[in-house]
Amino acid sequence: MFGGTITYPLAGARQLLRSYADFVAGAPDDLSVGVDLTSVGHDRPVVVFEVCYSGPVGEAERVIAPLRKLGTAVKDELAPVTYLKIQGSADTPDASRTGAYVKGGLVYGITPALIDTMVGFVESTPSNSAEIELWSVGGAISRVPPKDMAYWGRGASDELLVLGVWPGAGRRRATHYRVGAARLDAVRAADARQLREPGQHR
Repeated sequence: MFGGTITYPLAGARQLLRSYADFVAGAPDDLSVGVDLTSVGHDRPVVVFEVCYSGPVGEAERVIAPLRKLGTAVKDELAPVTYLKIQGSADTPDASRTGAYVKGGLVYGITPALIDTMVGFVESTPSNSAEIELWSVGGAISRVPPKDMAYWGRGASDELLVLGVWPGAGRRRATHYRVGAARLDAVRAADARQLREPGQHR
């Protein structure tokens, strides 16, 4: 397998994500990419692409080359990798010391309005307490008619997650950290046709 992360500064993220949207729309089924707009765990806001390519390793550099051409990366950790390592790359052993509030939905296309709202969300967050993620879906499951199986969201291009996070566990109140819910409403208003909440039919 081939994968890991490649990280870009948030500056210029709107054009970067527009170019990414064009690329990922035609990406092969063997390539899965997650996008994380965040300042959590970083000294400045960044755009992190989390990459997993399960096709022939010899083809990986060619397939992921457009991701490296999106801009000037501040960190490039893309490389051949074992399944075990990439499967556990998102493990969070310190999760018990972190609180989080999460809202999610499905996105039907990465549109300019959605990109503007996502980037604006991170730009306007006054601290490192929030992030927004897109995880590519589709592929083979998108070619099965929704009426043929129980899962209805087969036409979605991405899963959207909006998170507010804070240090400390237990029952600490999250009132001041629930930016995710309010900002998800902004995403919905910006491009309501592109977003569907789980449990709602198109």
